[in-house]
Amino acid sequence: MRAGSIWHALEFADPGAVFSDIPALPHSRQRDRLARLVRKFDPVERDFRNRELGRVGEEFVVELERKRLTAMAREDLARKVQWVSAELGDGAGFDVLSFDHDGAERLIEVKTTDGAAQTPFFLTRNEMDVAKERARDWHLYRVHLFAQRPRPTTPRDDPALGSRDVACSTSSARGYVGKM
Repeated sequence: MRAGSIWHALEFADPGAVFSDIPALPHSRQRDRLARLVRKFDPVERDFRNRELGRVGEEFVVELERKRLTAMAREDLARKVQWVSAELGDGAGFDVLSFDHDGAERLIEVKTTDGAAQTPFFLTRNEMDVAKERARDWHLYRVHLFAQRPRPTTPRDDPALGSRDVACSTSSARGYVGKM
């Protein structure tokens, strides 16, 4: 052992003197409020609720797209609407494959919230890449007020086309945050 290392110091320490009692914290209202807040926050539960909300929002859009196509007398295309994220996985850069009246593909990324349409949301780097690569086909559906009455909206322009409706800025190495 090197002189000056923590291990060198422990060689000479009385084992009973190394440990000390935990100091008592003064009682305060602020500490009690913080403790209640910490007890209420469960990141695993929050993640589960967010994933479930996203899942039901995607399911809502799948049914919405089928009804839209059926209303345009395109039952053939309505039957082909695919819930990509549920059937193939979450890495395609979009959640739902649908179609325009003429049969052109619509790659739909669904962002669902119980809050207002302006609630920030996360776009992954992969979602942004697909939006740029398939700008004509990629669509963002923002489903808000889901628990009350689902209200789907779409920005007038896609983020891949430099829209001012969806302001995307790098938030981390993993993706983007957008606001409508």
